[in-house]
Amino acid sequence: MNIVFIQSSSLSIERAHWIQILNTAWAFANRADVHVTVMPRAFAANVENEVLEGMGFQSRENLRFVPVWAPAMVQRMKFRGDPFSLRQGRIARHFALKKLKGVLSGLSPGPLLVCTRDQEVPLIAGDALKQAKATIINEHHKFEYVKRLEGKLQKKRPGRRTLGDFKEWARAERSEEVRRLGRFGGVVCTTPSIRSRLMSLGFEKPTTWIPNGARLPLTDASPHGERDIDILYVGQLLRWKNVDELIEAMTFLPNRRLTVVGGGPGPDMDRLTSLAERLGVESRVDFRGQRPHGEIHGIMQRARLGVVPLPRAGFPEARLFCNPLKALELMAAGTPVVATRLKSVEGLLDHDRNAYLVQPDDPKALADGIKAVLESPKLAARLASEGLKKAAELSYDSRADRVLAFARSCGLPA
Repeated sequence: MNIVFIQSSSLSIERAHWIQILNTAWAFANRADVHVTVMPRAFAANVENEVLEGMGFQSRENLRFVPVWAPAMVQRMKFRGDPFSLRQGRIARHFALKKLKGVLSGLSPGPLLVCTRDQEVPLIAGDALKQAKATIINEHHKFEYVKRLEGKLQKKRPGRRTLGDFKEWARAERSEEVRRLGRFGGVVCTTPSIRSRLMSLGFEKPTTWIPNGARLPLTDASPHGERDIDILYVGQLLRWKNVDELIEAMTFLPNRRLTVVGGGPGPDMDRLTSLAERLGVESRVDFRGQRPHGEIHGIMQRARLGVVPLPRAGFPEARLFCNPLKALELMAAGTPVVATRLKSVEGLLDHDRNAYLVQPDDPKALADGIKAVLESPKLAARLASEGLKKAAELSYDSRADRVLAFARSCGLPA
């Protein structure tokens, strides 16, 4: 069997979607009868070995990386976005299709599964994939029309346009997105809310819900002998990640310290450090910056508690689409999780079982949840134990099994 992963962005193990793709690809490559090809937009020389080492993988004959665009070509022609997109120029699309045809012609005999987040792949490369008898699955992690609508609203001039001005545009974009997805053999949704929304729009192709996976070693003991980090946040510092609210919550936790891992110098870091200073908690908030991927599990094992403070108001990205990878990684490290109660975490985090869920958009409620777990060793132990079980259920090997079973239900030969 051959499995090809096509992804529009350049390969990077610092981005959550690439962590998911690479781990899923590796889980497939663990099967002796499967050959896996990963096709990112581009990557630098020798990145393959660096990626494998950074992810804790070893080189395998049945796992290869083939960039759609060479780095020099990207730099020279300033290509951006999805290689298989109608928004790209004709030359760029031609080059991407030619590279894909070359990959397809070199595959070994057997069934072919193509997995991609890029909605226009069947339109741009449909003939080539049909000739190769490929089953094409879309991994739907968010509605693209919502992302573009947010961009329009952010660019509008104050007092000139409102959400209502874009309703007709949004309906047309939404309908077009559903039509694009209809060209796939099936759609894997990463959150139940995405699947429910897709079904409510009259989507008729097969769909399923398969969340992100957990690959990190399952253990409930810190290799350092103790958990010397009080409260931990790991991830990006973008506004929709809502680290701002976590810092505000520290004003209600006077005897606690927060460690923030992720991000680097820039506007987001400046915003958060300024907020900590303005609230008078800067001495209790430690910004560690971005750390190598291989160090993250050990840092999580040192934490007494990890926080996923996603907002509900103002950010559909968090409310509907974000299947929190860091929550799974924390659970796999045996670390109790406090998170906000959102549709995007349904089926993944269960309150008072494998996580402690609190009201979103409320720094006091977040602080109370953190306090409840930190002050109850019994509660913390139960959350950690159940979290480990959940992480084991959602291993990447299990995720690969579920994707493969769904693909076969969509027509992939056994």
